[in-house]
Amino acid sequence: DERVKAGRELIFIGAALKPGQSTRQIGNFAGFPISLHRLESRVELRIHGHNTYAATVSDSPQGTIASVEHTLGEMEVQLAESTENLERLKSRVEELQIQSRQPFEHQENLEAAEKRQHETISSLDLAKNQASTKVDAQPETEIPANGERPLGRTPKPGKTEIHTGIETPKGPLNRRVSLQSEASPIQAKPHKQGVRL
Repeated sequence: DERVKAGRELIFIGAALKPGQSTRQIGNFAGFPISLHRLESRVELRIHGHNTYAATVSDSPQGTIASVEHTLGEMEVQLAESTENLERLKSRVEELQIQSRQPFEHQENLEAAEKRQHETISSLDLAKNQASTKVDAQPETEIPANGERPLGRTPKPGKTEIHTGIETPKGPLNRRVSLQSEASPIQAKPHKQGVRL
């Protein structure tokens, strides 16, 4: 009933609290128990019901009581807003449930896109396998550094590279040499007998 006196008492009790410290119930306001809680820079008056509501303890006794009254007055407004929001959400849930039971309108487009994707992947794998086969089918024409040819491999006549075994900053040093087919042996020039005087 005495607003100014009650406000002064709240300010006095709040000033004695340390940061993080709370009081037990120190009184009632409009039938609700109240307590104080000290934060870092201010004191908070808490109104306890089904939920806890906070008001501010200011330097003014009248301002402190006005903050408490405003917090209690806002309960009716918050209740009306919450009720309206609840009805709106219920209506939205019903709309979404109806939509969830309907078939997907873009199902045909989705299936066509998935089919094209599988075809593209299959063609890429086929091209990859063909390229690998071509690389494997190429004959090897390299000759080891010792000049010996592997069994069962006869190089074709022409120029080829031989590894010298010398490494350079740009890679191994190779030497190009001419190879003659074993099927056509070197023809020796006929030796003329006799001595020309």
